[in-house]
Amino acid sequence: MYSALLTDVQERHQSRLRNRQTFAIPRGRRPSLARALAGFVFIGMLLTAVGVITFVKAQHVAYRADALERAVDVRLNGVQFDFARALQANWRHLSNLAEMIPGMPADMQRVAFDTTVGAGDEISWIGFAGVDGTVIAASGGLLEGQSVAERPWFQNGLDLNYAGDVHQAVLLNDLPYPAGADPLRFIDFSRAVRGADGTVVGVIGMHINFDWARKYIVASATSLGLDVFLINQAGDVVLSSDGIAYGRLDLESIGKATTGVRGAQLETWPDDRTYFTSVIPRIAYDDLPSFGWRMVGRIDPDEFSVAERNLMSNAAKFVVVLGMCLLVMTLLFCRIFVTPLEKLAKSAARIANGADEYPFEADETVELKQLSTALAVLQGRAQVS
Repeated sequence: MYSALLTDVQERHQSRLRNRQTFAIPRGRRPSLARALAGFVFIGMLLTAVGVITFVKAQHVAYRADALERAVDVRLNGVQFDFARALQANWRHLSNLAEMIPGMPADMQRVAFDTTVGAGDEISWIGFAGVDGTVIAASGGLLEGQSVAERPWFQNGLDLNYAGDVHQAVLLNDLPYPAGADPLRFIDFSRAVRGADGTVVGVIGMHINFDWARKYIVASATSLGLDVFLINQAGDVVLSSDGIAYGRLDLESIGKATTGVRGAQLETWPDDRTYFTSVIPRIAYDDLPSFGWRMVGRIDPDEFSVAERNLMSNAAKFVVVLGMCLLVMTLLFCRIFVTPLEKLAKSAARIANGADEYPFEADETVELKQLSTALAVLQGRAQVS
C-alpha cells in the first residue's frame, strides 16, 4: 500500500510539472492589453486629427470663397450706392436750376450758377445755352456768347436727360488748375429747359470735375478695403482706385462688365496676383441718368489669411485638447479595468505553475468577476483531486 501511495504522489508531481509547462506565461512580441488599448486609442486619435484638419480645411476653402464673394459684392454695392447718390445730388441741383431759370435775367442766372458751383472743387462749370447753342449765362461768365452747339452735352440735352462720359476740357481752357497738374477732365450733366408753355427754350449743362469723382471713389474704396474700377461701354478703365492707368484689360470680369453681366470670380490681374472680383453692370440711383459705366471691385483673398490661421490654430487646439482628454480617459480605463485583468492573469499563471495561492479577486466588471470565480473553482477542484 505504501508503494502505491508513493506512486500516486509521484504521478501527481509529474502531472503538475506537465501542467507547469502547459500553462507557462506566454512570451514573445505579443503586446499587453494596456499597450494594445493605448495603440488603438493613438491610431484613432491620429485618424481623428487628420479627419478634423482635412474637414476644417475643406470647409474653410468653401467658406472663404463664399465670404469673399459676399464681402466684395456688399462692399462694391456700398461704393456704387454712395457714389451714385453723390452724383444724383448734383443732378438734382441741375434739375432745380432748370425749373428756376426760365424768364430769369441772365445776370440772375449767373448768380444762381455761381452759387451752385461754389469753390469749383466738385462742380467746375454750369451754363445755359439757347436752342441755337449760344451760351446765354454761365458760372464765372465763362463761354458766355460762345457757341456750344457741337458739344455732345448740348446736342443730347435737347432731347433727353443726359450724362456724359469723362472727357478733357475742350472749350473751358480758361479754368485755372495747378501748374504741373494733369489737364482738367469732366463728366457732364445736361437737360432741356422748358418755358411756361412747355416748349424747349434751351439746354442747361453742368461739368463735374472728374478728379473729384476719382477722390470720392478712392476714399470710399479705401475705407472698405477694396480696389474699385470704373469701366466705360467700350471696356476701357476710366478710373482705378489704386492709381494705376490700365487702359483696357483682358480679364473675365472686364468682359462681363463690358457686356453688362453681373458676376464674381477669382482671377489673376496684371500684377500676377489673384483677386476675387465682382461686377456691377450699372451705376444707378433714383432718377440719375446713366453714364454707361460699369463698376468692378476686387479684394485680396489674403485679407482672410488671419482668419484662416486662427481657424486652423483653433482646430489644432481642439485636436490637442481632445487628445489629452482621451489620454486621461485611457489611463483611467487601464487603471480601473485593465490592471485588475493583468493581475488576475498573473495570478492564474502562478497557480498554473504550482503556486498555492488564492486567485486574485477582480469584480470591476461581470467578466472579471466570472474569470476570478471560475479560476477559484478550478483551483479548488484541482486541490480536491
